[in-house]
Amino acid sequence: MGKKGTDGKNSLEVRYQRYRGILCELTMMSDVFMRNVLKDRACTEYILRIILEDNGLKRKIAEVNQDFRDGSYIIYVNSKNQEDTPLGHLMHDFHCRFAGDMQSEILAKRVRELKETEKGAEIMCEEMDRIFREGRRLGEKRGERRGEMKSKRETAKRLADRGMTDSEIAEIVGADTQLVQKWLENRMEVLK
Repeated sequence: MGKKGTDGKNSLEVRYQRYRGILCELTMMSDVFMRNVLKDRACTEYILRIILEDNGLKRKIAEVNQDFRDGSYIIYVNSKNQEDTPLGHLMHDFHCRFAGDMQSEILAKRVRELKETEKGAEIMCEEMDRIFREGRRLGEKRGERRGEMKSKRETAKRLADRGMTDSEIAEIVGADTQLVQKWLENRMEVLK
């Protein structure tokens, strides 16, 4: 893995080192990895050909045991069923961590690209960076909401100690009266 750019912090090498363990463990059962495998048209066509050629796959309305006739396809496949059929081989490949263990050369080639080449590692690192940033953003929002609620709860308790009514407290802290009552009840249980 060579470095990209001059800033060591943003280099591919640093990012690759951070994500190497995750990248090695990914299989096609992982959404983030599957999305990137499917960006290769040959892989998408191969998977669809295997799945759609399996005549045993049909959607039925469970209550009346009739086929759907709406022209759409929603296919559920038990990926643990890895018998000696084209579909079973595909399911086997979906669970492989290493390209060398795969039976389909089409899928193995793409997995090798994504896991074993600089370009592929860069693609996957960018994906994982995006997921990491989104997770951090959501975590920060959640933390802020928790902090705001904690502050409101503590303020409500202090206002109750000063003799304010539940509805006055609710108006001041911007919370529902029932929620304020719950906060104050919990405080009383702790004091008992």
